[in-house]
Amino acid sequence: MWMGLDNLYARCNSVTPCELAIFMKRRDNGTPLYVSVSEFYVGPPTDGYRVTFNLSPTGNISTASSNMSNHQGQRFTTADKD
Repeated sequence: MWMGLDNLYARCNSVTPCELAIFMKRRDNGTPLYVSVSEFYVGPPTDGYRVTFNLSPTGNISTASSNMSNHQGQRFTTADKD
């Protein structure tokens, strides 16, 4: 279920950051990957819901965290906005 960017911003902003955990499996070999993101929040709509987070040093984050780092400071987009 998608909660929408306005609701995400209302819950996870610079005043009240959230913790985000991502669990995934590689499609090619089934290797599980885990990323724990602390202090995750999105900026205001006027800034395009820019994503900010700190990666915590837990879980199997070698590949997944390097991919997450590429999204630091990027605007959060959705299919209906692109």
